[in-house]
Amino acid sequence: MSQGRALAVAPPSPGGGSAAYSEDEDECTDELIDRILENYQFHFKPETRVKLKQRLNDMSIGACYSKPWGREPRWRFTLKPAAKDAAVGKYVRSLLVIPAMSTAAVFSSKIQLSVFRLQFVASYNWQRRAPSLEYRLTTKWSDGPRIKRKERFQVSDRCHVRCKWNLEAHLPDMEGHVGGGGNAVDVDYGSLMFDISQLDVCLDIS
Repeated sequence: MSQGRALAVAPPSPGGGSAAYSEDEDECTDELIDRILENYQFHFKPETRVKLKQRLNDMSIGACYSKPWGREPRWRFTLKPAAKDAAVGKYVRSLLVIPAMSTAAVFSSKIQLSVFRLQFVASYNWQRRAPSLEYRLTTKWSDGPRIKRKERFQVSDRCHVRCKWNLEAHLPDMEGHVGGGGNAVDVDYGSLMFDISQLDVCLDIS
């Protein structure tokens, strides 16, 4: 039986009286409420970020103050080619530095190989003096179907707010039968998970 299903409560025996029926009815109602509260959830524990961006010639410099929910804040610094079709942008996507993790990483641009996408990440941890090279090979279908979006709200010419949210939903359904014994009705109350996972305040100080 899938998650979210609840069985119809059989009526009490004639000897139970109205008190027994009322007690069973209350238990069924409480169980239904608990199931709905469990299956229909709204999560608002976003990672909050304040981003500063400035363009210098052909490069874009960014500083991000990030505060994950329930964790210590940290700074992230990025250096990106301002145009993807520039000479550097054809090979390098960005340089990322996270001082709190003692890590610097260079992300290559994604290389298109038919239906495949290949990307390299060269990183260095200066606290452990440990370099590393990673690769990511995916297909254009790797993400699969999902509802995940970033909403953008323009506050001014140099400031906008972005909200990242995710939605997973399963619609209710019901099935049953007449005769043959067993439970006559089987109800799936469905589920819905709505999550706001990130809030960005972006400022262009160019």
